[in-house]
Amino acid sequence: MSRYKKICLIDDSNIDNFVCKKFMEKVDFAEEISVHLSGKSALDYFKKLIETSGSPPELIFLDIRMPEMNGFEFLEEYKKLDTNFISATKVIILSSSLDINDQKKPVKIRS
Repeated sequence: MSRYKKICLIDDSNIDNFVCKKFMEKVDFAEEISVHLSGKSALDYFKKLIETSGSPPELIFLDIRMPEMNGFEFLEEYKKLDTNFISATKVIILSSSLDINDQKKPVKIRS
């Protein structure tokens, strides 16, 4: 039995997504794993879920360093989504960034 019903991977690296998804499938981590190569793609997916009364992911694994929209920019837009939708989700930030500013930047999604 899976630990989670739905999770989301947001990372611009196909390799990282492939490895994470395969590992999670092997350990039966989640029933459904959605993969997005950009924050914009994930936001579009979440907006469609909200429009169709779909359930939100319980976990989001988010890369910080992505082109087009980085992880921090994604979070700023994500916070604007329906409060009931985002309150059910925990965001886990993943990054190989060595930038100390990335590591120290506080992230607050809910008030």
